[in-house]
Parts: sequence; structure tokens; C-alpha cells
Amino acid sequence: MKKLFFVLFYFISVQIIYAQFDYGLNAGVSISSKDALKVDNLENNLKGFYAGVYGEINFLILYLRPEINFIRSSSKINSIEYSETNFEIPISIGYKIFPLFSIYAGPNFTSNINRNFNDLSVNELKDKKNISFHLGTRLSFGPVSLNITYNEGKNETQLISNSSTIETGQINKSNRILKIGLSYSFD
Repeated sequence: MKKLFFVLFYFISVQIIYAQFDYGLNAGVSISSKDALKVDNLENNLKGFYAGVYGEINFLILYLRPEINFIRSSSKINSIEYSETNFEIPISIGYKIFPLFSIYAGPNFTSNINRNFNDLSVNELKDKKNISFHLGTRLSFGPVSLNITYNEGKNETQLISNSSTIETGQINKSNRILKIGLSYSFD
């Protein structure tokens, strides 16, 4: 048992010592499916952009990549603008299939910073935080990478409005978002 523990400890120590650290910036667009906002009169998807920073620890063919992103999204409900700003921390565990191509997955922690309804007054706002799951692929060209990420999660957030322009009176928002972006490595 002691030999197994020593071999495991040695292997993990060598991996940490020879691990490479990378960091950089990322930005792109995010598009939700039409049912991401469950409202009767949704005119289009929740669209927006995101920007942030990342750090990456590389271990041979695996890597760990936490990010910090700000996401700004908007849509229209009954010709009324709905917008939101979120703070997001996705933590990806990736596998490098080829040196320039990898796949990744992991949890995504989101916290709402601001929601805005023009011409509506909102009575109640619950559950500003959400945990979801993401998976994606990354194609690297030197310091620039193309990232395609799908985010899936359930958020029981309800915005209850006292306006008669929204027939259902509440919005149940889920996270079904496709993000396409670029990242730039400073390493």
C-alpha cells in the first residue's frame, strides 16, 4: 500500500512540476435557443456578447482552464426590450486530441448582475445564481484559438411583472446557450 501511495504521489508531483501555465483573453458572441426564455410572445432569441480572461494549466494531453467572463444579452418580448448582464465562471477540463484540437467540459457558475425591462416594473427577482454544465471544442492556430461551447442548465429564475403586456406574468429562464468566440494566449 505504501508503494502504491508513493508511486501515485511521485506521478502527481512530476505532473505538477512539469505543468505549463498559460493565460489570455477571450471574447465572442452568445446565442440562446428560442425556448431559453419561456414567454408566450418572445420575438427572438437571447443574443449577446461576452468578454473575459482565462488561465490554463496544461498536463501532457489534459488541461484545466478556469475563465471569468462578463456576458451582456438582450431580446424583445412584446416589443419590449429585455436585457441582462451576467458574471460567469466556467471551469473546463480538456483533452487534447491533436496538438491543435481539443474538447472540454465542466461546470459553469453564473451570477446575474443586472436585469433590465424597459417600460416594465418588476415585482420580484429570485435566484440570481445558477450552476450549469458546458461542453465544447477548441481549434488553435498559434496564440489564437476558435472556441465553440454549448451551455445547458436549468435556472428557476422567475421575474414576476405587474405589467399586463406580458400575458404569462413571469419568465422562467434556462441556460441553453451556444457561444462562439476567440481567445488569445499571452504565453
